[in-house]
Amino acid sequence: MNMDNRAGSLAFSRPSLAVPVERALVPEPFTAPVRSGRLGLEVADFGRGEVLDGDTAGLTRLYDDLVGGSPGKLSVHGPFLDLNPISPEPGLRSLTRSRYLQAIEAAARLGADHVVFHTQFHPVLRMPGYPRRWVEESAAFWSDLVPVLRRTRLTAVLENMWDPCPDFLVELLDLVGSPHLRACLDTGHVNLFSRVPLPGWVAALDRRLTYVHLSDNHGGWDEHLAVGDGVIDFVPFFDALAGRGLNPRFIIEVETGEKVDRSLEALGWRDLVG
Repeated sequence: MNMDNRAGSLAFSRPSLAVPVERALVPEPFTAPVRSGRLGLEVADFGRGEVLDGDTAGLTRLYDDLVGGSPGKLSVHGPFLDLNPISPEPGLRSLTRSRYLQAIEAAARLGADHVVFHTQFHPVLRMPGYPRRWVEESAAFWSDLVPVLRRTRLTAVLENMWDPCPDFLVELLDLVGSPHLRACLDTGHVNLFSRVPLPGWVAALDRRLTYVHLSDNHGGWDEHLAVGDGVIDFVPFFDALAGRGLNPRFIIEVETGEKVDRSLEALGWRDLVG
């Protein structure tokens, strides 16, 4: 994204921004913006089973020490690898539910307001009945968890991974019909796996979209590059968001402080975090 391409992102004068973090180690030089609340965190630790089975209380204390009293936003990325809410294997469905509940409870103890899970839609299953079964069984799974999300005052956001289009996610969210279940749009995953461009996802998700993972890539691998370092054209994406009056939380989902800094600079948001 060059200097002339900032127009879309600059429509967001006060975006809600966050960065991913593990073990409470904030990438430099962003510790001060996190402590002041200018920059939020997406905690990735609770996405791993060994962490969920370990000393989650001790990990929570680390984050309390980091952001205690800060007005910044906290969210948690839940587990996703090898899990499947609609697996035909009962043991795997049970494990998925257990892991998701562990992540929800960990997010609640942390004081987070959002918890991220993947849709787990598998497009390689080219069976005509699969999309309908995925929508209906996923809706049943998430409807069962809505009371837990309501009790913990959390919103679960479902992130596109291999999804070829937004249609099935839209159907799922509408079938559940809860403000505690919304959409997370991952820009890198759309570029890799979807036949629908980013503005099409925005149009389809509309008000269901409350959370965005921002990263770039070259269309071959999920590289998590800084915004502007790959081939994604972000201008139509931000124009589509602004055109619909959407102001989701933006997670700069890259791996180093230097990439966060380059992304913020490319988006024209560097001065917002100090």
